Amino acid sequence: MLEKLKSIKKYKIISLVVIITCILCLCYKALEYQKLYDDILFFKLFDIGESKNQNKEEKENNKNSIYIFNVSYKKIDSKNISLVETLKKESLIENMLAPGIEGEFDIVLTTNLDTKYQVRFYSLNLKPYNLKFENLETKEVVNNLEELSLEGKLQKGTSKTIPIHWYWNYEETKEGDLQDTIDSKSIESYKFTINTIGEQWR
Repeated sequence: MLEKLKSIKKYKIISLVVIITCILCLCYKALEYQKLYDDILFFKLFDIGESKNQNKEEKENNKNSIYIFNVSYKKIDSKNISLVETLKKESLIENMLAPGIEGEFDIVLTTNLDTKYQVRFYSLNLKPYNLKFENLETKEVVNNLEELSLEGKLQKGTSKTIPIHWYWNYEETKEGDLQDTIDSKSIESYKFTINTIGEQWR
């Protein structure tokens, strides 16, 4: 009888040890899974944060230069611009113009009366021969800014934004390459004037 009681007691102790061991193993695995989950969550949040920062930086980098003009009757509003100011940052090469770069700028017109407006460009120095300009609103592409025809009507208290895209693509011909080489060595920047003038509409 005594041996039977000892056997039962021994069985209970072994069973208790096994149960405690199983519980400890389960707790350990749960902690490991929790740690893994926390790590995954951390890296996920870290990636999201990095992605947001990158998107924010990209948006900041891609902000266009904005030039605001108040269009008044028979009054010329004028601004001198350096094309280097409007370069896209990712295409910036030592603050110089070179083949393969591009940029954009916005001309914003405001008025306090009903006005017919005209926007005119005047070059202040030579530009690279293969540099082109595009009015993103009309899709008109020209070789010289002076060729852009920007005019229209603007109602009192309103504004209008005219986006201008410019680019200097790589040339595929020998003559084009030679011209680009000459221009990139002799023309570090291109400067021009933007003039706006208003004419009474009503």
